[in-house]
Amino acid sequence: MNYQGLFEVSIIHDYYQNKVCPDLNIEPTPECRQILASHRLLVKNKVNGIQVIVPVTETGQPWLELTDDLVFTFLLKIKNPSFLDFTHINAKFTRAPNERYIYWFSNQTITGIGLSSLESKLYDPKTAEPKLPPQDRNNLGVITIYNNSSLPKVFLQKGSTPTSEYQIYWQSKRQHWYYYLITEPETNGDVFLIADAADARAEKIKFTKNEINQSDRDQLYHVFTERFAGKQLYLFSSETEINCQEKGRKHIQLLKQKQNEKSKPTVWINHLPNPPNRTGIQVINALKFV
Repeated sequence: MNYQGLFEVSIIHDYYQNKVCPDLNIEPTPECRQILASHRLLVKNKVNGIQVIVPVTETGQPWLELTDDLVFTFLLKIKNPSFLDFTHINAKFTRAPNERYIYWFSNQTITGIGLSSLESKLYDPKTAEPKLPPQDRNNLGVITIYNNSSLPKVFLQKGSTPTSEYQIYWQSKRQHWYYYLITEPETNGDVFLIADAADARAEKIKFTKNEINQSDRDQLYHVFTERFAGKQLYLFSSETEINCQEKGRKHIQLLKQKQNEKSKPTVWINHLPNPPNRTGIQVINALKFV
């Protein structure tokens, strides 16, 4: 039996260098499984999505007619919990499971065969179909593929019929970076700095030293003062929000300079660890470098 591609769904994420996102699963709903089985359609998994293939006759027709009213519905599920840490997610999704909205992706407005982005919106699963288990936090959304003009109707010899590749595109989360520096209280007038020393970076990350106090907004202050009693605490923050990305940024340096001196600052730490995607906060215990 000759099988040919009907459509593909690919998940693209600018967090990854190659844009290929392996963090989500695409699974047919129970109703969709029945439709696939009854039309002898097969679902092939790939690293960042799925491909649906159809058996065709020698004349290029599907073995079983694919009527215009067919709708293929898939669940989009999170398989890597860290996905939410580095992805720009609508705040409505992060609500409690019984209150949150979910993403809906569809080819409803796509009219041509080829590469295209699925339409994206949010909807409340309590008032829309298909119903999803509200307690399942892994359900990120629903994908609906209509058998419209964006799907091939006649299949020529294998490999010559164009098929549609639908893409779901995710953006990286943007956040400020915060470095907490812990030192001895007596620094002999030395001044600490954090600087981006990477020559190849198109846009340098600039850091500002901030005042730190006992405000309720700075809960870490109380943790640090208890654990490092009598030590000096500094806070540096990036002036702009930073995109989360798969490859870490090197040459974020901790510098030390004598106060009131024009000499070049001394590099204390050449590569500071990037703050974790989940919090954007990194603690540097400089006591061990003294």
